[in-house]
Amino acid sequence: MKDYRNMFRIFLQASLCAIFVLVYLQDNYGQNSNTDNDSFSEELHIVTDRDIYFAGEEVYLKIYKFNRHTHTPENISKVVYLDIFDNYNNPLIQVKTGIDGYSGSAWFRLPDTIPTGNYLIRAYTGWMKNFSGDLFSARRISVINPFENIKNLRVPVNETLPDTVLFFPETGSIVTGVDNRIGIECLANSGDPVRVSGVVINSSNDTVCHIQTDNSGTGFFTIRPAQSQDMFFVTRVKDGPDKRFILPPATNSGITFSVEDNRAAGQINLFIRKSPGTTIINQVLNLVYSPASMKPFTRYIYPVIDSVISLRHKDLPAGLAKVTITDTDGKILASRWVWNDVTEEIKITLNINSRSPSARGKVKIGINTSDLNGNPVESDLTISVVKSFTTDDSPYREMTRSIGLPSTESFTTGQIFPEINDYLIFLPFSDALLNSNSTDFIPEYYPETYGHSISGNLRNRLTGEPLKNEIISLSFVGKPALCRFTHTDEKGDFSFISREEGPREIVVQPVSRELKGCIVRINDPFILAHKRIYLPPFYLDTSRLDEINNAIIAIQVGNIYTRELNPQKADLNKPEEFDFYGDPDKTILLSDFIELTSLKEVIKEIVPGVTTNTTNDRRNFKMINRHPTGPFENSPMVILDGVPVNDIDIVLGIKPSEIERIEVVNTRYFISDLVIEGIINFKSLKGDLSAIEFDRSIFRREYTGLQPYRKFHLPDYSTDSLRRSRIPDFRNTLFWEPELKTGKNGTAEAEFYTSDEPGEYSIIVEGVTRDGKTGHAKVSFRVDDSQ
Repeated sequence: MKDYRNMFRIFLQASLCAIFVLVYLQDNYGQNSNTDNDSFSEELHIVTDRDIYFAGEEVYLKIYKFNRHTHTPENISKVVYLDIFDNYNNPLIQVKTGIDGYSGSAWFRLPDTIPTGNYLIRAYTGWMKNFSGDLFSARRISVINPFENIKNLRVPVNETLPDTVLFFPETGSIVTGVDNRIGIECLANSGDPVRVSGVVINSSNDTVCHIQTDNSGTGFFTIRPAQSQDMFFVTRVKDGPDKRFILPPATNSGITFSVEDNRAAGQINLFIRKSPGTTIINQVLNLVYSPASMKPFTRYIYPVIDSVISLRHKDLPAGLAKVTITDTDGKILASRWVWNDVTEEIKITLNINSRSPSARGKVKIGINTSDLNGNPVESDLTISVVKSFTTDDSPYREMTRSIGLPSTESFTTGQIFPEINDYLIFLPFSDALLNSNSTDFIPEYYPETYGHSISGNLRNRLTGEPLKNEIISLSFVGKPALCRFTHTDEKGDFSFISREEGPREIVVQPVSRELKGCIVRINDPFILAHKRIYLPPFYLDTSRLDEINNAIIAIQVGNIYTRELNPQKADLNKPEEFDFYGDPDKTILLSDFIELTSLKEVIKEIVPGVTTNTTNDRRNFKMINRHPTGPFENSPMVILDGVPVNDIDIVLGIKPSEIERIEVVNTRYFISDLVIEGIINFKSLKGDLSAIEFDRSIFRREYTGLQPYRKFHLPDYSTDSLRRSRIPDFRNTLFWEPELKTGKNGTAEAEFYTSDEPGEYSIIVEGVTRDGKTGHAKVSFRVDDSQ
């Protein structure tokens, strides 16, 4: 009777659990995906003008910003950091770009000395630095250095015995008595992938299946191992010995599952398979769905009843997640990563005026964007026109392009599968992706919601102790006084917000005249790669050598005629810089007066309301308050070429002939709790602080701000004289427009001129709507050399 009651209790519990799981998974996942305890998480998507470049060329990028949980565009962080590392984790390129909107653009030039190979572009925001680097956005590009020794070019390793074989069981382990899907990767002792053929045999030397890997060394096979049998992968070469690699041991009591992304039904199906000898078949198990950067969801499943579990796309957070089945003690029985693609698609249609334009001919592109029902939609588009051989159209690249994580971009395979989750078997993502799920998450970095954060630390030079609660200033050397002021905290840390662009000389110093002997350290806003990333080798496509050679010639010609083909013009849209205090009360142009013998005499004779005095052997300026609120008790702030200067004697020692103007603010100026009792701003003719011998104890250094905006240059061949110009034009990228928008009618237009070089070119367009729908389109045309 007792056994009967236990069996009835288990059956009732299983029935209730099955009903609960069906209802809860289908209806409540989405309702719980954005609880108050979930930390906000960003993701970026990088688009480049092409996939293959040559050393010394420019790379053009578009960056879209999304909410990782909803995969809709967002505009929280205003600064994006971009970098490229070599194979030894040394940064080759680092760029800060300001993006005040849902998307923005950037560019950088590849070094002339960069070796041929694959490289990873990383992108992240300040807020994303709180999370695993595995969640940074990434985009792989290939670089060819034509000036390298030809011996350095890589070719696929074919029919060589592998030194290492990696096995990737679909859910981490192999289970007896059921079908197990396993990925395989074969590597030579150099680490390069190996193309091999072989068989899987059991301990009785029976052949179980045949395996053939591709040029990436990858392959797939399915086995159903019997109990108590070891299995081996055996590979051989012609007239050579066999080599055996033992597979991971199979468990006689376990569970595995496979994943099917049913896009038509809008759901992810988990097909659960139990080994015949499993002892957990009557248990209630936990199904844990752990999205990256969010808290996991835990639900119950009952293996006796649940052989298929369906999870609706719309009820789960977008993107990467780990699905795990555990027993009641938390022991992992099976787990794997899945990608929940909730992104709805838009249709992008491209119409061009000619599929065979002549050299230097005009090409007009009409673009239409619509939803899948044919309704027009507004879209943020990126369009590039490049030589076709510089694009990578492999199935894996096309399918993982929307993911853009370091792990997916640093892997490659020639295997062709119908959906993305098949490829994820090869990618053992780090569980560090899930570390930010804890409820005690405390951010170390904060979103840069206005501009770039220049942060650092202030300490006493002699004692090394932090200087806390001190007012300090950040200044940019130049004629505009672009001063920022802030306090240090209890640790001596400080942070300034800056929107200044390009390389600038900065000065950081305490405001107090009494505080001397300080050490200022500026933090590097870029972070090193959290782990060394090994990229697959780049193999030159020898079938396209003629096109590659023509492209190399194009670069050399372009370098010679760079100024004629791409004249650098001043950015007329760059905002004018103003002094932080606004308009002065008085401006004195020294050229309007006769030249006096000293700056002290200038102050005395022609600067109204300002005098000098000496107190405690220290010379000071004294200023009259033009408002009847009482006299100033303190000396005014003295600025030279944008930098506050405390030693007045140094300023008064400047020759009047070196000063262009003096601006005076003779009212109180308030910044937060800092009260400035008047300002005297000296602007030298050169504006570079060279008029004085600067105090070397003050922190002064070159600092690169945000990257200035630069529009892609387009040659103009609209007239016969321009078209007949003898300046050669062999551009590898004909057109790049990262800021094209369609209107409410879903249409946009673009036009460009072809170059001198005949051949096949591709027009590539990517688009994102305000609600996160995405689309991609590509058409080709051929420049005809006979016209």
